[in-house]
Amino acid sequence: MASLNLRTSAHAAIVRISKMTEAANYDPDSIECDVIRRQLDKHFERFMEYHTDLVSSAQASELTTHDDFLAATQLLYTQICIRLRRICGASEGGVCVANQLDMRLDPIKIPVFNGDPANWLPFKDLFEALVHNRKDLDSSYKLSKLRQHVNADSVPLVGGLYTGGYEDMWQEMKRRFDNPRLLVESHVQRILNLPNQPAESQKGLLRLVDTVQNVMRALSVMGLPVRHWDALLVPLLLPKLPTITRYEWGMSLRTNNIPMYQDFLTFIEKRANNLPQGSTNGTSTLHQRPTRPVKANVATLSGFRYVLTALEVIMDLVIVHRHHTMLCKGNVANNTPTMEEDTDNRVTDRNISLDTPSTQVPQVYPRQQ
Repeated sequence: MASLNLRTSAHAAIVRISKMTEAANYDPDSIECDVIRRQLDKHFERFMEYHTDLVSSAQASELTTHDDFLAATQLLYTQICIRLRRICGASEGGVCVANQLDMRLDPIKIPVFNGDPANWLPFKDLFEALVHNRKDLDSSYKLSKLRQHVNADSVPLVGGLYTGGYEDMWQEMKRRFDNPRLLVESHVQRILNLPNQPAESQKGLLRLVDTVQNVMRALSVMGLPVRHWDALLVPLLLPKLPTITRYEWGMSLRTNNIPMYQDFLTFIEKRANNLPQGSTNGTSTLHQRPTRPVKANVATLSGFRYVLTALEVIMDLVIVHRHHTMLCKGNVANNTPTMEEDTDNRVTDRNISLDTPSTQVPQVYPRQQ
C-alpha cells in the first residue's frame, strides 16, 4: 500500500510539471529549464522505483492495470521533455549559432597554380577537396573556379576564350602536370639547388632541414621508398653543410655504419637551435689567424725606410771625413798647394761619387712620430 501511494505521488508531480509547461505564458530561461528537467527526472525515477515494487508483488490479473498506468506516465514524461527541449532549445540555439559565428574560421584559400610541377600536388589536393569532388556544384562554377586559381600566363591551357568543358580541361591539366617522372625530377632538383658550403647560420640550417623534409614527404606520397635512401641522401647533403657543421657531424659518429638521414636532419636541426638567432659565420675554415692592422705595417715600413736613409747619409759623411784626413796628411808631407784645391783634384781623379750633388752635408730630419 505504501508503494502505491508513493507511486501516485510521483505521478502527480509529473502531471503538475506538465500543466506548468503547457501554460501559454510559460517562458523560462536556460537555468529554469535545467532545474525543471532535473526535477522531472527525479520524479520519474521515483515513479519507476515504486512501480517496480508494485509489479513484483501484484497478481496476474493486476498486471494489465499497472502496464497501462506505466504507459500513460511514460507518454506524459516524454511530452514534457519534448516541450522543454523546444522551449529552452530555441534560446540556447540562438546562443549556439552566435558562438558558431564568432568561432568561424576563415575559409581555406586554394593556392594559385603557376605551372611549377613542385606546386602541383598541393594545388591538386586542395582543389579536388574543395571544388572538384563536390556534387552540389555545377560544371560552369567549377570551370570558373579553375580559371580563377590557375595563372593563365604560366598555363595558357586555361586562358583561351573557349577551352571546352570543365571535365575536359581538368583531365588535360592532370595529363600534363600529374606526371610522376616530372614531379620526381622537380622535387629532387630542389635538393640539388641548395648552395654548397653556405655560411653558418640558424636560418640556413633550418632551411636545409625544411627543404629536405618537404621533398621526402612529397616523394613518399608518390609511393617511392624514401626510407631506404639513407646511403644516397646523406652523402648528397654533406656538401650542402657549412664546414664547421660538417666537421661536427663527422665527429658525432660513433660507428662505421651507414647513418640514417632522419638522424642527420635531427642533428642539423639541433645544431641550428643552439646557434644564436640571426647570427652568421662566414668563415669556411675551422681556425683563422688574426690579421695585423694595415696601418701598423705601413708605419713600420716607413720607419725602416727612414733608418736606411739616415745610415746612407752617415756613411757618406764618414767617407768625406776620412778623405779629408788623408789629404791633410799628404799636404803636410809633400808640401803641396792648398788643401782645398788638392782635395778637389783628388776627389775628381779617384772618381769618388757622392749621393749628394754638392759638398754640403745633407740635413737629417728627425723621425716623425
